[in-house]
Amino acid sequence: MVVICSPFLSKDIDMMKAIKMAAIHDIGEIIVGDCHAFKIESDQTLSENRKQKEKEAVLEIAGSIGDSGQELIANWLEFEKNSSKEAQIVNFLDKLEVCIQHNESSLDTWTQDELTGIKDFYSKLQINEEFLTELKNLVVFETEMKLEKLFL
Repeated sequence: MVVICSPFLSKDIDMMKAIKMAAIHDIGEIIVGDCHAFKIESDQTLSENRKQKEKEAVLEIAGSIGDSGQELIANWLEFEKNSSKEAQIVNFLDKLEVCIQHNESSLDTWTQDELTGIKDFYSKLQINEEFLTELKNLVVFETEMKLEKLFL
């Protein structure tokens, strides 16, 4: 998504750095497995435990790939800390993509946590980038239309 969105951003980004972050940000999940984004966002204890386990996994993976491991750790930490414009954009798009996937799935597959937590998830999803905010607004609108059908 970062490649597709980059021409519309108000500020230049280091595209290679952003692509690397997008490619490796979930690498810890190879060892610890995936966890639902809505649960992580709504449960601080789960979130902190998850971050620690993923960090340990990333360090383990990085240790097994030699010199490239240091670059992997640096990119992963930058993403996790949201400490650069590239990290902020990739983080935002990663979370927005979760919402797009939900919009594409059937409502009967949504859990109660998803039904009740999506508005809170969206409210926390902020970025100072006009194009990405407009993209988010379109995804939110699609979610609202989908949920409206559920309650009709």
